[in-house]
Amino acid sequence: MATIDIAAITRSHENRTLHVALLAAIFLVLLGGRVEARTMLTVSGDVTKQTFTRTQLIQLADRTIKTQTPWTEEEQVFLGVSAQKLLETLNKPAHSLKAYALNDYWAVIPTDDINKYNPIFAIKKNGDWMRIRDKGPIWVIYPLSAFNQLDNEVLHSRMAWQVNRIEVLKE
Repeated sequence: MATIDIAAITRSHENRTLHVALLAAIFLVLLGGRVEARTMLTVSGDVTKQTFTRTQLIQLADRTIKTQTPWTEEEQVFLGVSAQKLLETLNKPAHSLKAYALNDYWAVIPTDDINKYNPIFAIKKNGDWMRIRDKGPIWVIYPLSAFNQLDNEVLHSRMAWQVNRIEVLKE
């Protein structure tokens, strides 16, 4: 009759549990680093294609907009890279932009809007990173309250959310 070594089975199970926990910890550490280094925005079109991580975008962030929107309650504070700053960074002043969402919705932000409103590509709302479930990672925000444009459906249509790509259009 065969004997079962319960102690060996227990040690084997404990070793497997330890290995799984160690692999999970390594994965989380690696994933945590990748979140910061992962491309958040790709810019192409009438420029050399460039990619930006969240860290790069926060370093470029130059404008805060405090505004109401049709999709939020009360005034919200958005931080991001202004359209003018993005164009300046790309050495392409006076160009229109086409913002694409994760679901391929797109909206053109004309040069006139950039000059008048200077909308931002918001990456933070009320101090928190924009998440996909909350219209992030990037949301085009116009200063609707400052210009008394809360009911402007044309501007609303240009406020694309879940943006991950921008095309610089030829002028």
